[in-house]
Amino acid sequence: MKNPQMEHAAKLENLKIRVVTNEDEFNSLHSEWDNLIQHSNAKVYQTFEWLSMWWKYYKNEKLDRLLCLLFYQNDKLVGIAPLYVRYKTFLGFEFYRRIYFLGGDTSVGISFGLFFDEGPSDYLDIISLPEYEHHVAEAFLLYFEKNQEQYDQIVLGDINAEGNTYRNLRPLLQNSSLQWKISEADECPYIHTPNSLDDFLKSRSASVRRRLQQSWKEVEEKSLFTLKEVKNTTDLHTAFSEMKRLHQNRWNRLGYPGFFGDPRYEKFFENVLQLFFARGWLWCKTTMTGDKYLAGRLAFKYKGEYYDYLSGIDDHAPEMKRRPGLVLLLAMIQDAVTEKALGVDLLRGEEPYKKDFTLNIKSNWNIVITLNTGMSQFKVFYVHLLLALKFLDYLFQRECKIFKVIYTNKRFPFSIIFFANIRTQAFVKKIKLILKKRKGIDN
Repeated sequence: MKNPQMEHAAKLENLKIRVVTNEDEFNSLHSEWDNLIQHSNAKVYQTFEWLSMWWKYYKNEKLDRLLCLLFYQNDKLVGIAPLYVRYKTFLGFEFYRRIYFLGGDTSVGISFGLFFDEGPSDYLDIISLPEYEHHVAEAFLLYFEKNQEQYDQIVLGDINAEGNTYRNLRPLLQNSSLQWKISEADECPYIHTPNSLDDFLKSRSASVRRRLQQSWKEVEEKSLFTLKEVKNTTDLHTAFSEMKRLHQNRWNRLGYPGFFGDPRYEKFFENVLQLFFARGWLWCKTTMTGDKYLAGRLAFKYKGEYYDYLSGIDDHAPEMKRRPGLVLLLAMIQDAVTEKALGVDLLRGEEPYKKDFTLNIKSNWNIVITLNTGMSQFKVFYVHLLLALKFLDYLFQRECKIFKVIYTNKRFPFSIIFFANIRTQAFVKKIKLILKKRKGIDN
């Protein structure tokens, strides 16, 4: 009779770790990485296409270094921890070494949990073959326990409650000597694919169902607008350009830079779109009246799930009364029904329309692990002071970007009034959300 504990110990002992810090070596991993992804429970955000493009456009050449951990059973790749190290410096002197997931938003490690900005990736995780998930998580933790003096902190942001990191690493941390804390991040509404679009509409409240049916009727009768599907690269280029324009116009009017206010994001996303389209991982449709674009919606299709990622609407068009943007989401649900997909993930964000579509919520979490606990009290004070200064600089730069957008769209002194109003509202909303989540964790 096989002994499960002995089998587990043997698997863990035979698990070898390969540390990749060289970019050429990292770029050569595509085929091996892709093969592991296909046999794991990984999301689209763990694909090599997504993470390699993120690293290409988001890395800081002076401060960031790759630290990808590859886990092998004999010669078989069974897991990957896609990481990098960011070195914190002050006046040219290095004072802190923090580890993140590739694809992660570094403001998670800057802002002490209060002023997170959303990075481009919704779910980040350790990649593992299903039968090796626990072993890889254990080997991951053992590696950093042995090398904790080389780094100061690990920040694992935007990990999904159903992912490997949350399910396997969190229980191990509870029995570890390392200091760590966990906090709830964003909620991610999820639609399980219904049997039909009619079944989905029937599941909504009477008022919501009536509004959605009225909007869908416009598509069926082609009275106010028509649906257009992206079928080739020319369609994609045109649809994406229009969607980007609509997205930026709307968010700039609201006083925010929008996704494409960051040139890194624009380059990153344009390259990802090309790669995803070539692999059949892209869903994109628009609503039009004549030659005019009213709304566009773009999603990723990956391993039986839709990820509703980006949208743009002309919120000043008269046709907005029939919600062409939501019509596109209904079209996505209908395609999910046709293809027998698992579901449509609405991803992070608390937009009110999401509650009309589903009450099924998944949560993202942030885990912060302290590695270097041997610092003197003076050094701890010094490090915290410098991190606080870095935070204030980050906050100042971010608010300047927001004010610049508002100033461009509104005259003085209305720009100052508008800025103070929206930032106060955002701050109060964030505080309420944090208190609500902490109360939920305490309960």
